[in-house]
Amino acid sequence: MPHKSVKFRHSGQNLNEGRTKVLRTFCHFKPIYNWVVLRVHQKVNAMNDQISFYEEKIKYEMDAWDVHDAINRGEKMIIIDARSKESFTDEHIKGAVNIPYRTMTSESTSHIDKNTLCVVYCSGIGCNASTKGALKMTQLGFKVKELIGGIEWWNQEGYETEGISLGKKLLCDCQKHN
Repeated sequence: MPHKSVKFRHSGQNLNEGRTKVLRTFCHFKPIYNWVVLRVHQKVNAMNDQISFYEEKIKYEMDAWDVHDAINRGEKMIIIDARSKESFTDEHIKGAVNIPYRTMTSESTSHIDKNTLCVVYCSGIGCNASTKGALKMTQLGFKVKELIGGIEWWNQEGYETEGISLGKKLLCDCQKHN
């Protein structure tokens, strides 16, 4: 069925001619339009990726304030010092238990309830004993979060510690053998 020719009121152009003009103009700008749409989608995807990254990160990390606040609210958790026994003896977070990451096994962790959140820490940002410990504890089936900044940032916040060398500079001992 042929299209009826409809005239625009003020232009004297019929509707089909107007459509053709619009399509020609759109086709001229289509590469630019496609590029803009692609860039918008890329930015939205990148932002969504970044949001997902930070949401995932928060699921598995706590800072000193978060841990201290959870302790004060009576949340059930166990704080695990993943450093060597010597470092633990020198200074550790009050109430923490020492399980050096190199010794974490099903036997050495059998006394811990797998439904209790385990917060693992080490010396600080330059040490990865807490990351290695968190990985091992997760592989053993525990619910785990890593205390970012370790005992160094715990001390910066002024929270309580125990040990024989309180206040001394702590060095990373994640390379020592236990």
